[in-house]
Amino acid sequence: ASLDPENAGAAMDLIQSTCQKVGAALLCTSHDPSMADRFTRRESLDQLVTA
Repeated sequence: ASLDPENAGAAMDLIQSTCQKVGAALLCTSHDPSMADRFTRRESLDQLVTA
């Protein structure tokens, strides 16, 4: 189910802060381009697939 933007942001804040506290990496996939702005590294599937 989709979350409204406010709750999606709050959920991602919690996930990212938890990962940072425990030193874990986070792999996130999304169709929402605005979500990419939360991360320092972004990869696009069309750039990775070369075959």
